[in-house]
Amino acid sequence: MNILKICLAIIMFVSCFSSKKMSSNNEKEKQNESLKFMSTLDNCLCESDSKANDIDHTKSLFITDQALLSILDSTKYSFSNLLKNMNDPNLLVRGNGIDPDEQFHIFIKRYLDNMVLTEIPEDQKVEGELNDIQPLTRTHDFIVSRWEKSDLIEGQEQKFLEDSPYKLIGIVFRPDLIENNENGDLEHGGEGRFIYQMTGNFDATISHFVILEYKLALGDGSLRTGDVVTNTDAWNRKKWNEEWARLSCLDIESEQFQVQLEKVLDRVALVDYNDPKWSNKSPIGQVRVNDFINGSPWALFENRLEKGPGPNLLVRHRMPNSPKDNFATSTSGAVGLPISSLNKPMNPNGSKEIIDFVLSEKDKITDLNESYKLPDILTGWQNNI
Repeated sequence: MNILKICLAIIMFVSCFSSKKMSSNNEKEKQNESLKFMSTLDNCLCESDSKANDIDHTKSLFITDQALLSILDSTKYSFSNLLKNMNDPNLLVRGNGIDPDEQFHIFIKRYLDNMVLTEIPEDQKVEGELNDIQPLTRTHDFIVSRWEKSDLIEGQEQKFLEDSPYKLIGIVFRPDLIENNENGDLEHGGEGRFIYQMTGNFDATISHFVILEYKLALGDGSLRTGDVVTNTDAWNRKKWNEEWARLSCLDIESEQFQVQLEKVLDRVALVDYNDPKWSNKSPIGQVRVNDFINGSPWALFENRLEKGPGPNLLVRHRMPNSPKDNFATSTSGAVGLPISSLNKPMNPNGSKEIIDFVLSEKDKITDLNESYKLPDILTGWQNNI
């Protein structure tokens, strides 16, 4: 259990790279303000006369109950089904020559192909970046060997099983990750996240994680359950906080808890939202890959849906403010960049130093009331564009 907690601490840490500057007092204040907002809701959250003034983090913020997660993973919140629902909803309805099963295979293949890219497309390159990219060939081949259908006919396009090699190990609510547009209007109510781990036998305890990070959409939409489509009203930020907080009132082993959690998770990941800013009508922000099984080095990147009218597929992106791929593969990656303020050259085995830092500071990293600061040697690796 301690190993699992350490692994999840690492995941939570790396998932924060693109969300905040680690030493920012403003971010800490925003976290505290969000938690305060949740704990002082002006209406009763429970069916009884009690009021949820104190939020139970294990029920409303970071759910890791394995018995419950196994049930959810075996139904509509499996890795395969959530990726399927990121696709354009017009491709999920059989008819007019459309085969939803075929579209599922196309979508999964793009997700896997992104792991073995060797060059960033010109239109995705960032000025001032090294624009390096590390192909995860070993990881890709391992996943395909466990996900690809084995009864393919020679010459047939690649097809995949509904049962993926990913296991749901955590559900996270991030009320602190709200964003405002240029007019100051709220873009969404934070983030809801599903954490998955690759299953299998590995040489190391830590292996391969994927985090599906959804923006909590504020608009209306429709929920598809089989062939039934139900219209859904808009939830504002307060409503999102209320529904997540309501979980703290319930016994995590009860049927009521599961019903309430599914009510929230349906909204997070399965509703097709009408606001055109959501590609494919899905509020998925990023599909973040945190890989340790490709051999050395550690790899960290994310996938985002293409923009436009659709149908759109996933595109690989560098995670903002994350260590660059080639710092972990060769000293040539440091060309043109300064020596750290500690007068120490960039370390080609840098990922180990980051892991060591996370393990040594895990108590501060996982405590929302604590702050921590990356050492200069680590901030020297970051992309500050």
